[in-house]
Amino acid sequence: MSLELLQLPVILGEEAGYYELKVNNSLEIEVPQELYEPGKIDELIAGLDPAPPARKNEILAWTGGTFYSRETPEAEEYVLEGQHVEKGDVIGLIEVMKMFNQIRAEFSGTIRKICVSAGSGIIVSRGQQLFEIDPDEPSVSETEEEKFIRQQEYTVMIMKRIVPLS
Repeated sequence: MSLELLQLPVILGEEAGYYELKVNNSLEIEVPQELYEPGKIDELIAGLDPAPPARKNEILAWTGGTFYSRETPEAEEYVLEGQHVEKGDVIGLIEVMKMFNQIRAEFSGTIRKICVSAGSGIIVSRGQQLFEIDPDEPSVSETEEEKFIRQQEYTVMIMKRIVPLS
């Protein structure tokens, strides 16, 4: 069994899409097209070290940085309290190391409260609550038991690839 476990990194690499990355004859990396989809990189980065879980009616800062409620000092606020937003709408910016990252609504709903003072250059920490939103649809959250079962099923699926059942 111990030698079979050496297959685990290879299988996990396949599951993660590691082997889809290619280098052409000019030694340029060919990035899979799906990584160019809006928000895909942020989603993958957030998955590496996820922020603390949010309640289903709040938006948290996925990283520490400087929060901006508008694109430029002259521009209007992205959102106001009482405003309806759709999933994916830009509702703010977080600047990290001179890179501006859009904060997008994770679900459709109405902004109940903006939890950071409006304006420019507000320092926020990772996991800090930025907005309270009244969702359009009630959310269905996974219980700890359901999460455990899902993780267990995934582990069994991977292990079957290492050691097929006879």
